[in-house]
Amino acid sequence: MLRTLEAERQRVASELHDDVGRALATVGELLASLERPAEPIADDARPALAATLATIRGITESVARIVRDYHPAELVGQGLEETLRTHAQQFAQRHTLALDLRTMDVRGLLDREHELHLFRIAQEALANVARHARATHVAIRLRREHDGVVLVVRDNGVGLVRERTAGLGLVTMRERAELMRARLRIRALPSRGTEVRLTVPVAGERTDERRSASGSRRI
Repeated sequence: MLRTLEAERQRVASELHDDVGRALATVGELLASLERPAEPIADDARPALAATLATIRGITESVARIVRDYHPAELVGQGLEETLRTHAQQFAQRHTLALDLRTMDVRGLLDREHELHLFRIAQEALANVARHARATHVAIRLRREHDGVVLVVRDNGVGLVRERTAGLGLVTMRERAELMRARLRIRALPSRGTEVRLTVPVAGERTDERRSASGSRRI
């Protein structure tokens, strides 16, 4: 199901980029050409033209963001850490949140599919902050910790509420964690807020687990 979902997201992102993105770029160019006419534009028309150009730029940026969120192609070229950092910074700016971001390079520790699952879990955790938490601050950690790669998303919002624990997003997060044989813990913090902690076994650890399981079956 998740592979089908990712394939559909990639298709939608491609169509948005190719069709909507190009159409917006064309409209933007046509409007910009009106600023360079042979005859000067009437003064009373300039504010409307400027506002329209600003709207087109805003829509173009929104479409680009949706394309990146739907299909994070940067995972292949830039890696998980840089992709997560970029997403977190843009998210915090968009929602006017203070951001405490500390990450490390984890290239080579996870395969590509597991990197995508981890990134999607981070996306959903942040989306829940925006939807439900009413937070002013969010902290994100990505690091190697003993036998795994650890992702932590922590906010100072209202804590665990029904909407955050019963939604489809949380179900999908748990399914992604299960596919990776990862540990996912979502808990209310003692003072205020919520913490999402994901620990994904590194490639070598997963191989050892499979070998151990295979040996147990033979016995």
